[in-house]
Amino acid sequence: MNILKELRTIKDIQRYLDNRKSLPEEILTILGSEKTIYEFYILNNGVFPKSISLSQIGKEVESNKKQIDKLIRQKSLMDQNSFIIENVSDALSKRLEGYEKELDKNISMRYDSPLNRKNYLLMQNELCDLVLDERRKIGNAFFEIMEKVKDEDNKESMIFKAIWSDSKPYFQYVLAASKGVERKELIKRSEVLIRAALAKYNKTRGMIITYNQDIDNFEVVLVNKYDRNDSEVEIGEQLFGQLKMTDLPIERV
Repeated sequence: MNILKELRTIKDIQRYLDNRKSLPEEILTILGSEKTIYEFYILNNGVFPKSISLSQIGKEVESNKKQIDKLIRQKSLMDQNSFIIENVSDALSKRLEGYEKELDKNISMRYDSPLNRKNYLLMQNELCDLVLDERRKIGNAFFEIMEKVKDEDNKESMIFKAIWSDSKPYFQYVLAASKGVERKELIKRSEVLIRAALAKYNKTRGMIITYNQDIDNFEVVLVNKYDRNDSEVEIGEQLFGQLKMTDLPIERV
């Protein structure tokens, strides 16, 4: 349960278990030492040596207890904004009450029927597919723009950011936050933004997550198959051409 709580994603848990298999058989058949083994994993940045005994692991953990405690505290702090992405994924399992209110018919028709949540599951899959450090980094970027919108003096504000992960080079994420923008208008802008980003960065699939501060709500638009066109390439250049791109390496733990 501690491993599930700490590593949080299927991919990170799988990586831990795959690495753990490299330990000697005497360790693999022992029960009750998982916390010590995990702390050793944290201490060594997600790597197990090919040849080591359980007593050696115990000694390493004991002699580096202060450093391990510090690493675990740092990890806890880094994980905080990953909860934003996890909350979006959880929110996709629920339908906003009165979601269709004041929306144009052509917009409300794009929502799944309450009895058929197929597209919502596809959206959840694109978020659950991220490893923990990808959730952190996307969550950090999202938190940054949410705070910027909150601090804006203007009654109406919308800030957005483009981001993608090396593990999903074909997939484009756009994060946006707004206040003072009508929900109907916000959805329309979100659709323009994700298509413009796909055109600009030449991606075939993508998702925009937009936080509506006024009603504390997320709007998510997923594009599963995008065909590039000249007009959207031009819009993409206008909207995203001046944005700074930063490469952030993924951490193992």
